[in-house]
Amino acid sequence: MRTLRDLKESTRALILLEIVTNRPRNLLSVSSKLGITVQGTSEYMRNMAKEGLVKKIGGEYRATKKGVDLLQERMVELKDFVDTSMKQLEIVDVCGAIAGNTIGRDDEVALFMEDGTLVAYSGKESPSTGYAMFDAKKGEDVAVRDLTGMVALKPGKITVQQLPSAQEGGTRAISAEEVKKSVRGMEFSRLAVTDVVSSSLAHSLDMDVDFDFAPLASSVEASLLGLNVLIMASREEIPNIVSRLESENSRLEDPIPYEVKALA
Repeated sequence: MRTLRDLKESTRALILLEIVTNRPRNLLSVSSKLGITVQGTSEYMRNMAKEGLVKKIGGEYRATKKGVDLLQERMVELKDFVDTSMKQLEIVDVCGAIAGNTIGRDDEVALFMEDGTLVAYSGKESPSTGYAMFDAKKGEDVAVRDLTGMVALKPGKITVQQLPSAQEGGTRAISAEEVKKSVRGMEFSRLAVTDVVSSSLAHSLDMDVDFDFAPLASSVEASLLGLNVLIMASREEIPNIVSRLESENSRLEDPIPYEVKALA
C-alpha cells in the first residue's frame, strides 16, 4: 500500500486533503494541522507546484485538477486497503464448538483445536476462553460467547509423496509394497490426491482419500488447523505444490513445515 509505506506520498496526500477541504491561506495553518515544520511544508508545496498538483490563487492554495485526481486515487487505495484489512481482522464475538465434556449454560470454557475441530471444555485451562450460551453434553455443539485469547495451534506437517507421472508409467512403474514402505511410519490424518496416478494408487491400496477436489488448497487449510497431511502427486505436480507452499509460508508467521519424498 504505497500511501502508507511511503512517507512522502502520505504527506502529499494529507496536504492535498487539507487544501481541498479547508482552503488554507498560509503555510503555517497547513503545517500546524499536519504537525510538520513550516519549512518542510514550504518544500512540499514548492515541489507539488512544480508537478502541477497545487497553485496559489488570490492568496489561497488550491489543488489543481491533477492534484484532486491524485488525492482521489490515493483515498480509493486507502479505502480498499482498510476495507480488506477490516475483513481480515473481523472480530468474532461468538463461535461454535463441540463440547468435550458436560458443559452448563454460562460456564467458562477453554477452547482447543482437536483433529481440525474446535472443542470446548468446562474446567480446563487454555489461552483461549469464552462462556457457553447453552447446556451441552459431550459431543454436542455449543455456542461460545465473549471470546478472549487465541487457540494454541501450530500448522501440521505436509508430506508430499512423489510418484511417477502417467507418461513414465504411473502406477505400472511402482509396486504397492514400495509405496507402503514409503508411507509406513508417516503421521498423517488427511490424504490428498492430485491427479489420476495418485488417485488410482490410493484406490488400489484401499486408502481413504480426503481431498481430491482442490486438493492443494484443502491440504493447506487442513495444515493451518493443525492436521498432518499426506499429498500423493505425480512428478510434474511437485513444482506447483512447492511453489504454493512457499507462497503460503511467505505470509505466515508460523510457516507450514513440509517435505517432498521420492520413492526409494
